Amino acid sequence: MTTHEQDTKTLELPWPFTGREDELDLVRRALTAGRPGIVVTGPAGRGKTRLVREAVRGLDCARVTGTPDTMGLRFAAFAHLLPDTVSLHGAVRLLSGVRLLVVDDAHLLDEASAALVHQLAAHGGTRLAVTATDGAAAPAAVSRLWTGELLPRLALPPLPREDTDRLLATAGLEPLTTGRLHLLCQGDLRLLRDLLAALHRSGALLAARAAADGRGAGRSRSPRPYVSAWPPSSTGPTPKSARHCTGSPSPSPCRSTWTDSTWTSSNAWSRTG
Repeated sequence: MTTHEQDTKTLELPWPFTGREDELDLVRRALTAGRPGIVVTGPAGRGKTRLVREAVRGLDCARVTGTPDTMGLRFAAFAHLLPDTVSLHGAVRLLSGVRLLVVDDAHLLDEASAALVHQLAAHGGTRLAVTATDGAAAPAAVSRLWTGELLPRLALPPLPREDTDRLLATAGLEPLTTGRLHLLCQGDLRLLRDLLAALHRSGALLAARAAADGRGAGRSRSPRPYVSAWPPSSTGPTPKSARHCTGSPSPSPCRSTWTDSTWTSSNAWSRTG
């Protein structure tokens, strides 16, 4: 039987990049020479940052990130790239040599940083890989990146069921459990990670794996083989929704309140092929 220690290692972060082949190719093509870059949008937890990180792996680039705590500070996102006192025109000139700029959480940029990103896109000398969260208030200069057609926009769709299954395969979960997790999370990989962590803390994942190994060895099926003790120990709260995701019979299926974006990777390429 597989040991618990080996099972635990399969849940360590970061998770392997799984699926998204079409989207990854699209972003990489957008960042090739002669193209302006791309904006990747989607709900929080959809995997925008990870997709862009994979797309620029091995490339020479500068990186900036918007944060809630620095939205009121001028050029806060670019503090590591610019001197303390600089004008917008001066900032554009100083960054003119940057060929690829990754801007994460652009909806959280301060106004000056947002204006700088917009100017860099307008000047065309710097390719931009930008992420922004759907539904979040963003500086006008950021939203104009795609509404003003400076950059094409990819609205990232949920991770498909088959890719979710592949991602969860290393955790030793059986198909019913992975299916319920997918239905519950609906592409929110952050929620999926949190649910797995909660199930792991409770011992539900180890119990499920042990039960699956027992059945594989020809042991008799238990009437409720995947049910474990709830609530979990005091190591941390477990989301209530996790109770129905360990393969045990449930009176009602898991449901999600997410509304999928009407955009897909096949029609989000609005300016360049």
